[in-house]
Amino acid sequence: MSFSECDKDFKFLADLLPRYDGNPKLLNFYIREVENIVQLISEPSWVHPAIIGEPRNEIQVMQELTRTRRNKYEDAETFGKRLRELLDTLYSVGKHGDRSYYEEMVIEQCTNQLDVNVSLGVKISKPLTLESAIMAARQE
Repeated sequence: MSFSECDKDFKFLADLLPRYDGNPKLLNFYIREVENIVQLISEPSWVHPAIIGEPRNEIQVMQELTRTRRNKYEDAETFGKRLRELLDTLYSVGKHGDRSYYEEMVIEQCTNQLDVNVSLGVKISKPLTLESAIMAARQE
């Protein structure tokens, strides 16, 4: 394996990790997400997506994002995890250089699927990450 292939593998794994913006209210959520990623990659059945490849392209993933709806009894955190998977896929197949472009789309989809009063509270908080949008929804 060449050095650049290793770099790509490390970049992929780093991209899986959620971002932590220093907000102490998000620390527990961040730690849980990191633990989930560590558990995922430590399972023997885990196969690096670079090996099997992502069959969808950017447009297909974006279409899936716009069709994604919150299930009737699904809490904001569970819905957020489904959106996080789509966001991570967009990061890997997307052509846009600015990652915040995809993050903003996913936050918008998340807030649009919340109850009206909760959605308004989340939009007022102007979250910059999906995780902070989920936390704001939880607090509403």
